[in-house]
Amino acid sequence: MLRFVWDRDKAAANLRKHGVDFHEAATAFGDALSITIPDPEHSIGEERWLLVGQSVARRLVVVAIQNAVMRFALSTPDRPRAVNARPMKKTNKPSDSGDALRPEYDFSGGVRGKYAQRFREGTNIVVLDPDVAAEFKDSQAVNDALRTLLKTRAKR
Repeated sequence: MLRFVWDRDKAAANLRKHGVDFHEAATAFGDALSITIPDPEHSIGEERWLLVGQSVARRLVVVAIQNAVMRFALSTPDRPRAVNARPMKKTNKPSDSGDALRPEYDFSGGVRGKYAQRFREGTNIVVLDPDVAAEFKDSQAVNDALRTLLKTRAKR
């Protein structure tokens, strides 16, 4: 099972800056045609990887992955974290932060669909259909509704 954790403040900043929610970006791990390469430039003290794949919103995203140990089924803090995700688009603006990508990467040695099978086997990411998602302003509203449903079910 793939488990994703991330810093909420970083996720909010990423959404403002790049227009990509980490929940959406995480779905690119399920893309069998995604490609994953090492990111040695940002791998100081820990392994880091870049995954390029299509999200469930059908956007091509780049996801930077950092993890000390490449194990996904753990419930410990060393699980992989989606640390940055952005839609693929050309820009002339220079980056104002340390999350900048190189101008060029070599994907020829990348691994296709590296996480796709594990993603299909299960993840802690739940993707709502658009009509359902429209009824909830955020994940807290979804969790509140589900807890209410669970309490109702438990009373039976």
